[in-house]
Amino acid sequence: MAEILRFLKLFVFNSIGKEQNTATSGLLEIDRHLEQKSYWNWLISGGSRKISTAYFVVKHNRKNIVLPEENSPVPYFWQALFLKDTPKPTVLAASKNMYLITDEGETAAVKKVNRRGDNFNTYQWLDGENGQPMQKKEIHTMEESRSIRTIAGGSYLLIGTNVILNVQTLDLYHFDVSSPQSPHQLTGYQIFDSRAVGLSPGKSQILFTGYRRNTKTQASEYALIAIDFCENSAYTVPFDRKDTNFFSVWDATYKWVDTYFEWSRDTSGKEILILKNAIP
Repeated sequence: MAEILRFLKLFVFNSIGKEQNTATSGLLEIDRHLEQKSYWNWLISGGSRKISTAYFVVKHNRKNIVLPEENSPVPYFWQALFLKDTPKPTVLAASKNMYLITDEGETAAVKKVNRRGDNFNTYQWLDGENGQPMQKKEIHTMEESRSIRTIAGGSYLLIGTNVILNVQTLDLYHFDVSSPQSPHQLTGYQIFDSRAVGLSPGKSQILFTGYRRNTKTQASEYALIAIDFCENSAYTVPFDRKDTNFFSVWDATYKWVDTYFEWSRDTSGKEILILKNAIP
């Protein structure tokens, strides 16, 4: 115990200030609280370091929105952002889960978007760059911006890995590629990069890169996985790495997709992705 106390004396913590600023849209309000502490560490050069801790309170008509999560009310979020171009003021907020909060006039509607898990706090605009996916981003707990509390970039927003939000209508589409039907639909392929690499012209299907191991030869095989998020269905378009100049996952971009693949329609008129020069 004495050794532990002597070690802790090497670190001296001191609060150096608190800061709060507010952003509003309609009756919704986001209060950002920032607390800064400095500490002195005798073990490092210069000694002094600063730690910032931020949290967010979302209010509707000046009343705090409290979430009843797992029998433990949560009065704050570790991130909250307004969405631009929505039909009503809307906040995307992260706590133990991701939430969509909308201004409904007399009340605020709170809808759970997804549960905490891998990539649950990521988002990616699917049509923000020439109608195709932009770079995937993360919603961080430590947001240093004092003024920008709005995200914008397109009409379709991929939240986490299995939810798409139509920003203009606020419709949510959940899809599950790990469902019992998926092994048949995906013929053994699995998504190995949660970054979307393409969006169909009709904005009903998104593309991911997929991978599987050939059980006979043990060779790696690749495909694009197309997911119809409106119908929660999927199919695969296998491709040869050499023929498509695919040498790493980062080669898969919407420009690469446009180079080696094209969109067609099946006999029922539904959009379908095919390799260029292939017969649909």
